[in-house]
Amino acid sequence: MVISAEPRLLHIMREVVSYYAREAGFPESEVYRLALAVDEAATNVIRHTYGNRPNDRLALEVRNLLDRLEFVIEDTGPKVSADVIRPRALDDVRPGGLGSFFIKSFTDSYSYDEAFTEGNRLRLVKFKGQDHDPGQAGDASSCEPPCLPWLTFSLTSVAIHMSCTAILPGSTR
Repeated sequence: MVISAEPRLLHIMREVVSYYAREAGFPESEVYRLALAVDEAATNVIRHTYGNRPNDRLALEVRNLLDRLEFVIEDTGPKVSADVIRPRALDDVRPGGLGSFFIKSFTDSYSYDEAFTEGNRLRLVKFKGQDHDPGQAGDASSCEPPCLPWLTFSLTSVAIHMSCTAILPGSTR
């Protein structure tokens, strides 16, 4: 799925994440947490990588594998170093700054693909039927599709336009 980097459109990503999390059998509390983790990651891209420029794009790939769900978020912005991404202190009570905390708390693992050269690629993993601590999850690349049905849309994909093409700047139906 590809959308314009506009906060008002993030509800589309949240709905896609929620749909696949429900299909994978996660309880509603986990569905909400996964949607929030992806939303926070996308919001961070919009704010920090793109500087709130709505003409940029975000891509989301969802893989429903045998043992886990994977959410891959791609952008075309400048490379981000994972070492500099840190949540603010939890005792610093104010709005904002907790996106990376939520991502770490609500997923079993997350990683940046350093080999991805077109921008940034963040992979969020949530294992099915298990309660894993972040950092103790297995290798997210151990099972490649097609393990179960999976959905892939990329920034370069032109084959699948969905109804979302109408919301992209400059697009026509």
